[in-house]
Amino acid sequence: MAVGNIVRRLRRRRAERSRGQAMVELALMVPLLAVMLVLIFDFSRVLYHSLILANAARDGSWVATDAAATNADICARVVASANGLAVCESITPNVDRIYNQGLPVVVKASYLFTPLTPGLKETLTTLGVLSGGTYKLEQSVQMVIL
Repeated sequence: MAVGNIVRRLRRRRAERSRGQAMVELALMVPLLAVMLVLIFDFSRVLYHSLILANAARDGSWVATDAAATNADICARVVASANGLAVCESITPNVDRIYNQGLPVVVKASYLFTPLTPGLKETLTTLGVLSGGTYKLEQSVQMVIL
C-alpha cells in the first residue's frame, strides 16, 4: 500500500508540473503567433490592393483603346474602378489619341500602402523599404489604341 501511495503522489506531481510547463509554453508562443497573424493580414492586404490596381489599370486601358477618349476620361475610369483607392499615375503616350491609332497605350495606376503591423512600419522604414511609412504599389497595363 505504501508503494502505491508514493506512485500516485509522483504521478500527481508530474501532472502538475506538466500543466505548468504547458502554460509557460503557451505564454511564450501567443505573442509570436499574434505577430505572424498580423503579418499574414498585412501581406494579404498588399495582394488585395495589387489586384485592385491591376484591374483599375486594365479598365483604364480599355477606355484608352477608344480613339475619342481623353486622359481625363481614362483617369476617371481608373479611380472609379478602384473605388477611389488608386491614383492614375500616367498615360503614355500623352497626346491626341486620333493620331495614335494602332499604337500601344500604357496606363499606370499607383497606391501608397501603409502596413498595420506594429513595429513593421518602423523596421521597414529603417531598412529603406518604406519611404515615410508607406510603400508605393504600382501596376501598369498596355493595350493598342483602336
